Amino acid sequence: MGSEITAHTKMACILGSPVGHSLSPVMYNKSFELLGIDCRYLAFDTTDENIGVILDGLVAMDVIGFNVTMPIKKKCLNFCDEVSRVASLAGAVNTVVNKNGRLIGYATDGIGFMEACRENGFPAEGEKITVFGTGGAGMSIFVQAAFSGAREISVFSRDTTRIKERELIRRLNEETSCKAALYSYEDKKAMAEELAGSRILVNTTSVGMYPDDEQCLVEDQSMFHSDLAVFDIVYSPMETKLLQMAKKAGCMTANGVELLIYQGAAAFKIWTGQDMPVKAVRRELTDYLGTMEAEEAENGNRAG
Repeated sequence: MGSEITAHTKMACILGSPVGHSLSPVMYNKSFELLGIDCRYLAFDTTDENIGVILDGLVAMDVIGFNVTMPIKKKCLNFCDEVSRVASLAGAVNTVVNKNGRLIGYATDGIGFMEACRENGFPAEGEKITVFGTGGAGMSIFVQAAFSGAREISVFSRDTTRIKERELIRRLNEETSCKAALYSYEDKKAMAEELAGSRILVNTTSVGMYPDDEQCLVEDQSMFHSDLAVFDIVYSPMETKLLQMAKKAGCMTANGVELLIYQGAAAFKIWTGQDMPVKAVRRELTDYLGTMEAEEAENGNRAG
């Protein structure tokens, strides 16, 4: 593909705020480069104000598609001409493809999670899963898991009284063979019990993200067991306190890079019809994050 941009170069992008820290441009531009696809991926800091006008502009420019992150994942769904079943139930999209001017929305966080589990040797089908968080990513993950054959899902949320979450749990119990239940983060007894019977734990919240990297929803390391696989959607730092505690307890752990790559690979396939070069992208992202963490540490030492 080379580095030259021509009149034929296509575009994809991410919308949300803030997106200055996003790894998506690194991931997708590396993929386009390796596969010789004449396309560039950009990041646009966008709020939900005038989102309809912005999406009309992207369609007019004939973008191949775009990703959506906070705070517009839920609002963007309403501007799609069609959405996947999981996105409809989760009430949010994170990937949109432009098909001849029609915007079709997907929730690839769940697809990426299921693939990340398989690739790391812990397929979620037939297993009990515990999910921390009921934001767009969390809901996409546990809805996808339920429809993909997870046996049981325990969802922990900050507020268990919200009608939307309770209704979604009810629907999953009615429409799938999965047994789903909703709990509060504050109920540590329930958390210990649900983790004890779980094969997989995934944190989909920002708890533990830099600079608040000493925070963790699991307060006691004894809640972990060596048969538990622990995933964290956070990738800065690359090893959160949650993952550090889990690793000490003998758990298999995977950080947010894994989940980012596989949800990104699903989006890439939707846009291009091609498979993302996952191994090369993982190396690129890991090197990039390692450099960023080293720079942050050096800047911190200077400030101190």
